[in-house]
Amino acid sequence: MTVYPAMISSSRRATWLAEVSARITEAEASTSARTATILLLASTGFNTSEAVQELWADMDALAVLRDVRRRL
Repeated sequence: MTVYPAMISSSRRATWLAEVSARITEAEASTSARTATILLLASTGFNTSEAVQELWADMDALAVLRDVRRRL
C-alpha cells in the first residue's frame, strides 16, 4: 500500500520529519568527514578506489533521505 502525505497525521508527519532530518544531518557530517579523509589519503598516493565507491553509495542513500524529507 502506498502512503500519501495527506494520509499521515500531522503529529506523525512531524515526528518522521524530525527523525529523517536528524539522519540527514548525521549522514552529511559522516560523508563530509569521509570525503576529507579520502582526499587526504589520495594525496599521499593511497589507493582510495574502494572507499570512493562506498562513499558514492552513502551519497546515494543521502539523496534518498533528502527525497523522503521533501515528500513529507
